[in-house]
Amino acid sequence: MKTIPTFDPTINKSLNETNSFWFELKKNEKSVGCVAAKTWQTDSVLNDIHTLKTWYENANNHRYKIIKTYDSMPVLSGKWSTGGKLWLDPLVRKTGMSKLLTVLIRITMAVEYNTVGHFV
Repeated sequence: MKTIPTFDPTINKSLNETNSFWFELKKNEKSVGCVAAKTWQTDSVLNDIHTLKTWYENANNHRYKIIKTYDSMPVLSGKWSTGGKLWLDPLVRKTGMSKLLTVLIRITMAVEYNTVGHFV
């Protein structure tokens, strides 16, 4: 399964059990859903978004353009988390499971990883 760079260990080599995880949802032993999350420590979430560091560990090694941000935005720092790679089998879509998994990763990050905020 192709993954986004945020959760691809070939791009972000520092992913491990101390800063990231996957939840897998199973029904009758069949995988019917998954979602991923990771944490990172930062002096500026805005700068990490601007330079694409939120998605790429080495922000200089990508083919995408820098995102426009504004100097008047507040400085947000500390240990943050981001989630993604939500996938649900058609059998469990439209059941509220996507909302439940999203809330579950935010709670897990706050409680188990002691994050100050969550960026989607």
